[in-house]
Amino acid sequence: MNNNYILKKNISFVGITLLLTILYFFMRDSTWHGGIHLHTLMETIATMLALVIGISGLTRFMPNRMKNFFCL
Repeated sequence: MNNNYILKKNISFVGITLLLTILYFFMRDSTWHGGIHLHTLMETIATMLALVIGISGLTRFMPNRMKNFFCL
């Protein structure tokens, strides 16, 4: 692989880790609570996302028979 690609990938991993750590310190004292409707909405979004990912995986696998992609 290209060293520049690996460097960019490592920088993005470190950046996301730092961002999530900083967000944790800002959000840990939050008194926000969700409800039944928010939970239902989030479950619906997660289900739709899983369906889209599954369909795209099958449509990419079936024409080319790329077994390494389908295993992911």
